[in-house]
Amino acid sequence: MGGSVLMKGIAVIILGGLGSVPGAVVGGLIIGLIDGIVPVFTTSYMGSLIGFAIVILILLVRPRGIWGHE
Repeated sequence: MGGSVLMKGIAVIILGGLGSVPGAVVGGLIIGLIDGIVPVFTTSYMGSLIGFAIVILILLVRPRGIWGHE
């Protein structure tokens, strides 16, 4: 129970940067908006898929996350 929620929570923390509270808030907003807007136009599965794809793309550009520490 709650496996998908746990995975999204870990993705938010990684996206924002480990140890960065403002980064986690921004990461949560990004993932939340994607999970809220994308299923309106497609399926909920695509919303999760696009959310995790954005996490991967941001980590390719900034490996520490959005506001990660050096």
